[in-house]
Amino acid sequence: MLNRLKKILKWLLWSVIAIIILFGIYRREYLSQAIPVYMQYLEQRSKWERVNTGTYVLRYSDTCLLSAYYFIRNNRVVYLLRDGNSFNTKYLIKGEWIKQYIRGGFCSGFRDVNDILIEKRFDEVLSVLWLKLWDKTIFEQKGLHYPVEIGYDKRYGYPRGIVIKGGGYEGCIRTDDGKPYLKFYNSIQLLSQKENIFSDENIQFTLDKLGEKHDKEKHNIHFKQVNMVGGEEMKSFLIQETGY
Repeated sequence: MLNRLKKILKWLLWSVIAIIILFGIYRREYLSQAIPVYMQYLEQRSKWERVNTGTYVLRYSDTCLLSAYYFIRNNRVVYLLRDGNSFNTKYLIKGEWIKQYIRGGFCSGFRDVNDILIEKRFDEVLSVLWLKLWDKTIFEQKGLHYPVEIGYDKRYGYPRGIVIKGGGYEGCIRTDDGKPYLKFYNSIQLLSQKENIFSDENIQFTLDKLGEKHDKEKHNIHFKQVNMVGGEEMKSFLIQETGY
């Protein structure tokens, strides 16, 4: 499986590089920014694939969905806890109710609860990089013709978020006022080697750990950007937590 994935990634790499070279004849500035950004994408995706156990708690939000905690076991979403609720089992959402919550954010485009997985965010980053290729052409994606910044978690490699530096949003409504906005925001809260950590028998233990982490980080955690690549129109970097 891993060898097959590597072959696919190599094929994608050479395909994108070939297309970029064709455009690069006329758009050398894009070429100088796109290649290092894409290489960093491949490096961080590979890092995530090495550390991912398939069992983790993810805090996710975007322009449609309010922040919530998603409990993922064996690469499947099993619980959801809306941000603002206390860390108690009685507030957990399960089954079809998770689907209803996610589909409530209609402009996210999620069709399945597992669209929330980290792998889908890598696909979203790749889509943005592809669409940026067509800037200043008749195929330009108007909502993305602003400068784009992509941040990856330094420890685990997953995408922390994408910032579009213009065409702001108020909720799901595009304001076109030039304000930057987060296309999405991701944060791994717990990453576990144990497949059964989110079982009904011990889920409260996990919730207690999340509550402690939330209280500790609230308004106190700091970040810095490292390993920045790209340029004014497109850049990416690693996000490092620097303490409290």
